[in-house]
Amino acid sequence: MNIKRILKPLREYAKKIIRPRGSLRFIALNSIETFYKNLSLPDRVTHTRLITKKRLMDLYEHNVIYKQTANLGCIFIDLEHNIQLLIPFEGFNEYIGLCWDVFVGGLDVEIRRSFVFCDIGANLFNASLLFAQNTLCKKVFSFEIIPDIYEMGSANLKLNPHLQGKIEASAYGLYNESKELEVTYYPLRSGASGISEKLLKEEWLVNTNDSDFAGEKNKKVFRTKVVEAYAALSEIRRKFPEEGLVIKVDAENSEVEIVKNLLPMITEIHCFLIEFHSEEAARTLTHFLKGNGFRLERRAAINVFYNKRKGFKIGV
Repeated sequence: MNIKRILKPLREYAKKIIRPRGSLRFIALNSIETFYKNLSLPDRVTHTRLITKKRLMDLYEHNVIYKQTANLGCIFIDLEHNIQLLIPFEGFNEYIGLCWDVFVGGLDVEIRRSFVFCDIGANLFNASLLFAQNTLCKKVFSFEIIPDIYEMGSANLKLNPHLQGKIEASAYGLYNESKELEVTYYPLRSGASGISEKLLKEEWLVNTNDSDFAGEKNKKVFRTKVVEAYAALSEIRRKFPEEGLVIKVDAENSEVEIVKNLLPMITEIHCFLIEFHSEEAARTLTHFLKGNGFRLERRAAINVFYNKRKGFKIGV
């Protein structure tokens, strides 16, 4: 059988019904631009990147809508979860991406038993707020190492007084030991900020050509304290011994050190939500967690590891 002779007429037919070539892509881009213009966002964010416009459209389709403009940024409201979020003008593209990760990218997992949520790398506290509104969530503990980001996240807590009391926020990061170390903060790209020595191996940051945020004038370097992850989380476990323990770790390539430090209490952890920042970290943590009884489920923006031995189940 001559496969080429069979495929040739099929290709010719496809050219006739999908013509002009690229028209579907044009329609998609046009609809994104039209949607974005109809948002009527302030001038300070009118030159947003195409990927941000697409994410704004995705968020809208997930019931996260633009509400109003504040002094520092735009306020969005998640209608489904009754959460308000202040998205700063400075670094707007980045923060919209982080919101997309939480509300579209798969972080909205369904957990079917009472639990405590620990948010390591809380950023604007959007994940903390998402889990806090869950009636099965008894308490949220949030950790953010960058003071400027912590302050912006605190503003989001104040926008949600019905959830603020459920969240205990800490203005420091967690690591594999308690000490003082150097941290780098990129105001235009907060998601690329973290412990300086670990950022040197973060693949996206190493390979980027985006000088808008990576230049010397657009970053702040300082020293701050971190607390041993095991010390902090074992105390939380002591206070809530009967609840499921769900831990989100998005710490800009410090995930391996943090998760491995939790080995003494690994059997007490029910679920990890982890964003990987290098192939090496992905291999190391996947092997480590699977070897300790966790099953992996990949989502668009997050890796969900749940403890098979605990019989812990999640839904979509």
